[in-house]
Amino acid sequence: MEKLSLFPTLKKVIRNIGWAIKTYWKLDKKLLLSIYLTMLALALFPLAESFLLGSLVDKLTEFLGGNASLRNSLFYLLAGMISLHLIVSFIYKIIELLEQLNYIFWNKEASIMLFDKISTLSLSQFEDPGTNATINKLKEDWKTKPSNFTTALMWSTKELITFVAAMILLFKIAPSFIPLLFISALPEFFLYLKFSYIGWGIWDAKASVYLKFKNIEDDITSPSSLKEIRLMGIRKYLINTTRKLYGDFLDEGKKYFKQAAKQSFFARVFEVAIKAFVEIVLLFKVIGRFISIGGYVFYRGVITKFSEASSNLFRNLGKLYESNLYMNDLYDFLQLQTLPEGRVKSKTKIRAEIVPSIEFKNVTFTYPGSDDPVFKDFSLKIESGEDIAIVGKNGAGKTTFVKLLANFYDVDSGEVLIDGINIKGIDLGSWYRKIGILFQDFNKYSAFSVKDNIGFGNIDKIRDFKGIVKASKQAEVDEFVKKYKYGYEQILSKVYKKGVEPSGGQWQKIALARAFFRNSDVLILDEPTSALDALAEYEVFQKIATLQEEKTTIIISHRFSTVRNADRIIVLDQGKIIEDGSHDELMNKGGLYSKMFTTQAKGYK
Repeated sequence: MEKLSLFPTLKKVIRNIGWAIKTYWKLDKKLLLSIYLTMLALALFPLAESFLLGSLVDKLTEFLGGNASLRNSLFYLLAGMISLHLIVSFIYKIIELLEQLNYIFWNKEASIMLFDKISTLSLSQFEDPGTNATINKLKEDWKTKPSNFTTALMWSTKELITFVAAMILLFKIAPSFIPLLFISALPEFFLYLKFSYIGWGIWDAKASVYLKFKNIEDDITSPSSLKEIRLMGIRKYLINTTRKLYGDFLDEGKKYFKQAAKQSFFARVFEVAIKAFVEIVLLFKVIGRFISIGGYVFYRGVITKFSEASSNLFRNLGKLYESNLYMNDLYDFLQLQTLPEGRVKSKTKIRAEIVPSIEFKNVTFTYPGSDDPVFKDFSLKIESGEDIAIVGKNGAGKTTFVKLLANFYDVDSGEVLIDGINIKGIDLGSWYRKIGILFQDFNKYSAFSVKDNIGFGNIDKIRDFKGIVKASKQAEVDEFVKKYKYGYEQILSKVYKKGVEPSGGQWQKIALARAFFRNSDVLILDEPTSALDALAEYEVFQKIATLQEEKTTIIISHRFSTVRNADRIIVLDQGKIIEDGSHDELMNKGGLYSKMFTTQAKGYK
């Protein structure tokens, strides 16, 4: 992330303003036009009100001096003032509504833009500390900062119009007042810029502290984590830890607010002193009969509006600056390149009619931020339609193999070839349509129904209820779904009214049904039956064998009863293939596979 600057370039400010207005214009032209037409009216009407008041005072003075013919004029002016006052009051009510609509607009659009972008990030980007810190900052304020930015822009526009109009009127009586009143507002403006910069900078300085706080907060508020927290008796320890972490985070904020309040007080004293001087000069102009009493009332109103406009303009520009710091991060984040690093944009697609071969050719790969490669000069070829099992100790590289196959990371060197084509040059959409992956840490879409959870396996066919039920039966989900009150429409979380909470094994079957519904040419299962009992596991793999005939299957598992029937078993150790063959061949070799299988088999005796 780019280092914050106390004075962001005008180019960036204009860029963000243009981007915000363009977004508005694209999505809600009526709201944008309503905001600025209303602000234009509000900017000019108060000056007109001051003019009418000044005229009323002059006419009233003449009337009291004996000019009885002005009676009707007095009532007309008074009626005009009252009408204008009512109109201004009505405009303020409209603005309250427009501000609410502005908040709702950005609450919706900023969240959609932010979450849409986050969902396209690569795993390496997610794991980058800088990107992670930026995401946390953006997520914390996405409901307020974009709307604050446009609100400050709205009011800045209004105050600028009032400022210019009042300045033109002041030129007639006292042009020397203009620089004085302008200067009076500068100290508070610069202080606002300074402390906005410092306040936003606290996020960067304390990013790791706040990240830890949020992680613990997620643990404490998660029902799945709360069971263990209570059982282990660590609730108070975690709460005290969050109190300390949040205290560390806020200590800097307290210093910031105290310093800001102190310096802002002196800036305000300076502003009031200059305004008092201007008031005295204006009073002497009345005493010297340079202006009438009505003129005094009018120009005092103009001076007040000019002074308020300059102060409010700078104040709103300061708020604009503060929100602009957020908008800079949001804009830059939205411009992040989300294709994997080094990815070539290509129209090369995997042919729909084939089951592609897969080859890792001299692949070396190291996780971002790590010095130790997981794979070094790693090679493996899987022919079309093969039934493969990959086994090995923890940390051998099994799950990393799947991530590279899905192109979640780019390799350091070597190639991952799909049907002989480097995966970097393949249209990922065409490849993803070919593969179905059941991850070890599969997703639980608890806000959705059983039907949706399975249907997400093939979003283009999510309305194919017969296909969903078929996949459900294949994964033995239908057996327990029949018992649900709402069947396939059942929401899968007890946090929702009339929701249910599936067991771990049931969730795994639902995830497996999702993989089956995808009906892919290449099925990759990472510990697909870890939460199932032995009988359910056996039945599931019988189904897989039937469903995946003439298709490629890659199974990763620690259970050797799961993998023994594979056509070919790959044994990984420290990122290298140390054994490759059928179950019988590997048992006869007496190597690591034989040792691990025998050790596990003893546990069943």
